[in-house]
Amino acid sequence: MAGRSGRFTLAKADDLHKARALVEANRPAEAWALIERCLLDDPEDPQAVIVAGFMNIRVRSYALAYFFARRLTELVPKDPAAWINLAQACKFMQREKEGERAARQGLAIATLSKDRAALYQNLASIYMDAGRFAEAEPVLRKALELEPENPKFLANIGMCQLARHDWANGWKNYRYFIGTEERVRQVYNDPEEPLWDGAHGQTVLLYGDQGIGDEVCFASIVNDVADRCDKLIVNVDRRLARLFARSFPNVEVHGLRDQRWDSSQKIDASLPMSQAGEFLRLTDDDFPSDPYLKADADRVLMWRSLFATKRKPVIGLAWTGGLWHTGSKFRQHTLDALLPLFQSVDAHWVSLQYKDAQAEIDAFRVKHPEIDLVQYPHATLTQDYDDTAALVAALEHVVAVPTAVVHLAGALGTPCAVIKPTKPCWKFAHGLAFHPGVLIEPLNNIASMLRSAFGEKREAA
Repeated sequence: MAGRSGRFTLAKADDLHKARALVEANRPAEAWALIERCLLDDPEDPQAVIVAGFMNIRVRSYALAYFFARRLTELVPKDPAAWINLAQACKFMQREKEGERAARQGLAIATLSKDRAALYQNLASIYMDAGRFAEAEPVLRKALELEPENPKFLANIGMCQLARHDWANGWKNYRYFIGTEERVRQVYNDPEEPLWDGAHGQTVLLYGDQGIGDEVCFASIVNDVADRCDKLIVNVDRRLARLFARSFPNVEVHGLRDQRWDSSQKIDASLPMSQAGEFLRLTDDDFPSDPYLKADADRVLMWRSLFATKRKPVIGLAWTGGLWHTGSKFRQHTLDALLPLFQSVDAHWVSLQYKDAQAEIDAFRVKHPEIDLVQYPHATLTQDYDDTAALVAALEHVVAVPTAVVHLAGALGTPCAVIKPTKPCWKFAHGLAFHPGVLIEPLNNIASMLRSAFGEKREAA
């Protein structure tokens, strides 16, 4: 494709080729210098616009990527690449309807298999981000027909299968994510150790590969894996090291996730912790209902002693969660929107926000001084999740959007209710199998449940 000014030269092509390589090498500043030079020469050069959009996706500047993609469809509306880019940008901007239209617009004109496969993949990704897993799976299978060996298509099919609790097939396909940006492959031996295949009698290392909440969620499998191993090593986010070491005393725990450490011991195999379900979680009944994490007993007692002075129910609350690219837009509430919850029971409400919420709490309490909502920053705004675990273990109940503290409450055995998300991730799509006791309900239902449960307690007292 040539720019409208016709100044597309071999030198410019070489610059853009180098820029793309620099983006892939995680050197965006150097890449942008080359891209900008091309855009300054011709700001409507489609090739330069494509690479500019690609770079902004990689550095998570989604708004800029979206505007570059929109402009590309205006410059070359009959080129499927333009619609591929726009559908992808809309996915990251969480513009579901526009992204769906862009993908279908591209499919209407695309003839090459690779273009059609990419458009099907983008459409499926938009559906999955919206929690529409049943619609995404057949679209992914269309992509797979065009590129039968594409691991990304298989991995996403696996996620759709896991969403509907088809565990055996889901885990098998989910494995294809290993080694991608979604699930970075960590290696601990030289030469590289193999991925664990569920075999008995080995020294195995499980490592965290997603967010801190995911590590807590998948940790329910640690003891089951340990039963198969001569020795099990677990490497997780440093914020979890102390909590996990106490909870799994027969396991060697490191808080060195994403880091290498010198070790003379030979590891027979390693695996992302999230993948071990392939061997040990093949039906809903395989997920344990008993707590598997242990908070510091002394600190739990200290919290309970404090809470006893409140003379009312003590309920933890998390009203926002996630990052932009993990759908935070669709799992957040304002405190005003939670008034039905606050009015359901006279409670001591404890903020479980992982970011400082004091200013928001102060503004809310000016309007609603009767609502007892507090933040204990030394328990929630720390770099050791053991602090938060002690607090959560002392609570009578937790109410939260889908976020890490839901998994923490489930792992500790603290009663928990999740405010039903409009666009759930695969774990929350059909109940939370990892924590069978955690309820997922609309806000008003949770308010009624709390009113009933704590009202009966007060009457009994």
